[in-house]
Amino acid sequence: MTTGRAWRAERRALLRAGVLGATAGALAGCARRPFWVPPPVTVDAPGRALGHALRERWRAGPPTYSDWRSAESRRVDVAIVGGGIAGLACAWRLHRAGVRDAWVLAGPEPLGNAAGTSLAGTGCPTGAHYLPLPSVESRHVRELLADAGVLREGVDAEAPLYDERALVHAPSHRLLVDGLWQPGPLPALDRTAQAQADAFLALVAELADERGRDGRRAFVVPVEASSRDAPSRALDATSAAAWLDARGWTAAPLRAWLEYVTRDEFGATPDEVSAWALVHYFAARHGRARNAEPGAVLTWPDGLAPLGRHLMAPAAAAGQVLPVSIERIERTADGLRCWGWSHGAADGTPGAGPLGVPVVIHARRVVVATPLAVAARIVPELADAWPRAAPERRAPWTVANVVFRRAPDESHTGGEDELAWDSVVHGSPALGFVHARHQEIRLDPSGPTVLTAYRAYAPADRDARAELERLSAPDAPADARAWLELVGLDIERAYGTRVWRDVLR
Repeated sequence: MTTGRAWRAERRALLRAGVLGATAGALAGCARRPFWVPPPVTVDAPGRALGHALRERWRAGPPTYSDWRSAESRRVDVAIVGGGIAGLACAWRLHRAGVRDAWVLAGPEPLGNAAGTSLAGTGCPTGAHYLPLPSVESRHVRELLADAGVLREGVDAEAPLYDERALVHAPSHRLLVDGLWQPGPLPALDRTAQAQADAFLALVAELADERGRDGRRAFVVPVEASSRDAPSRALDATSAAAWLDARGWTAAPLRAWLEYVTRDEFGATPDEVSAWALVHYFAARHGRARNAEPGAVLTWPDGLAPLGRHLMAPAAAAGQVLPVSIERIERTADGLRCWGWSHGAADGTPGAGPLGVPVVIHARRVVVATPLAVAARIVPELADAWPRAAPERRAPWTVANVVFRRAPDESHTGGEDELAWDSVVHGSPALGFVHARHQEIRLDPSGPTVLTAYRAYAPADRDARAELERLSAPDAPADARAWLELVGLDIERAYGTRVWRDVLR
């Protein structure tokens, strides 16, 4: 067994040779592994049992609902199907407009991709963990931030004043290259690679200012506000990889960085997304702050959960958030009928079986705020109009919160005493990890620390996707070692396998 300084030197040599990822499987068989007892692993898969039960229910064809005579029935003015940010933003907006009978059917996971949790006394995300500064075009987002007290002054200003506690603190980003941490998204570049990176960023800056004949920006959030006739719209006809190749931007460090971007944003590699999508990631970030550098983001210990809870607050206070998942929506003479399943009563009483208790919601209007693939299954009119994505085109994710007894030792990677907010391993197929406690004003480094590791499984990641599917099966045993090797890839690459000995859960 290699220990101490010798092990650190050995590991650094492996990293510098660029073979650590390739030898991860071999390292797993070294003498360290048999004596390594994995920490407890808890897997949270919201909606998994419900999804499998619905699939079995539909195998023989669409079920009929005429025999749901015993189903609980409720009549509302507006039903909002989906409890993620889209549905909650709709409920919040309707409440501000004076609509008092709008109900959120929140499904199996309220807050959706903005959900969070608390571990070791600190909040940590179970979904998205930051929000880019919204530009003038994203006034609806600015209004939300102002209502939540995050945007302090200047809703319509080019650079508003934001709450300092929500602006990401320094050090914000770092990159692990050859076993050593360095600031910024790109490693040190030779002259050729630097010229390519400069040319790419110059073109992105140029396209960020592009406007169509209609006067709108070519790249903006929301996409609905972007130009319909800007020349750059033609970029959507070619892949990002082909576009980069055509311009001669082939330097390996630059391409590794841009692949990280497409994985992080779209769950896919550059040959699987369009050039327009890649450029949009950079060129659409027009947001500025009076009290922050360009490129700053808004974040909280538990990610976007505080914003989700703020959006949910009016409906929750009125008792209008229901743990209901909708299976089908049909038109009626006086509105719409939503057939669904209640997963539990307001007092927390669980529903019966994996589906829950049948429920029928009669509504004058229904807002469907679900992913389009889900909407196509529950709204008959969309079933043929929206082609169902093939499995290889979907982008599954894992978000893993790892609780350490104390912050990991940074000495062998050239790190400072303080973890950065976002740590990325150069060239890794995973997406690095976020320090959940980074935003705390007073941080005790000796206390428990939570690192949140993100990974998107692109269609090209066939082996990893197969392993994720195996581990995610409803009847799969809790294989702690396998889960840690899958979701903790970048943590292990940064600190070595010994890091798991300091993990509580």
